[in-house]
Amino acid sequence: MEINLHGFELREALDEISYCLEVCKAKGIQEISIIHGYHGKHVLKNYIESDGFLKEMDREGFKLSRKSSSNPGISNFSISRI
Repeated sequence: MEINLHGFELREALDEISYCLEVCKAKGIQEISIIHGYHGKHVLKNYIESDGFLKEMDREGFKLSRKSSSNPGISNFSISRI
């Protein structure tokens, strides 16, 4: 699944990510690409690529593992079953 967060504030972006992860869980999707961009402000990019983001998603019931990406404006994750 791919989610585009251009124009989102941090809290609304996290809500949208949680919603998409619920959809992934329901449909058995095991990967998500989060498009956050890398020009201008880096608030989303920095947080989504942080350990704090992984811990927050874990608390919400989603175990994410970072995957490599050749595009600095996209973060890719594998979704593991908890």
